[in-house]
Parts: sequence; structure tokens; C-alpha cells
Amino acid sequence: MDATSQTKALPVITVPLSDLDRAFLRAVRIAGGCLSLVTLAHRQSAAACCEGGYVRISPDGKTVRLTGTGQAYLDRLMRAH
Repeated sequence: MDATSQTKALPVITVPLSDLDRAFLRAVRIAGGCLSLVTLAHRQSAAACCEGGYVRISPDGKTVRLTGTGQAYLDRLMRAH
């Protein structure tokens, strides 16, 4: 076997999320990958998702965008269920 055939898959789920934070992440995807942060609960979930690299919060703190890692996280969860 050569080195290229021995590629290892990197873990997608590096930071586990609570049920509430996963629901928020799904809401961001359903909204087209960008969501306005209106409520305190959304801001808290956005912060938790940002720690895992699943979303990026805008510099003004008013919107959140789904990252490729966040999309991969949701895709992995869908295949697991």
C-alpha cells in the first residue's frame, strides 16, 4: 500500500453540542446558512457553535453563518440517525 491509500478521515464532531445548540445549528442551515441573532438564547447557542467552529459570528455580533465544518457536522448527524 502506498501513502495515498492510507488517508485517515478527520473527525467532524470535535466539540459535542447540546440538543438546543444542535437545533440552532439546524435552524441556521434551514435559513440558508445565515441567520440573524435576535434572542439571547440564539446568541448563547451561536457562541457554543462558534467554539466548535460550526458557525462564524459576524464582527457586529448580529448575524451568524454556517461553516463547512457545521455543514459536515449536520450531515454526519443525519447519517447517524
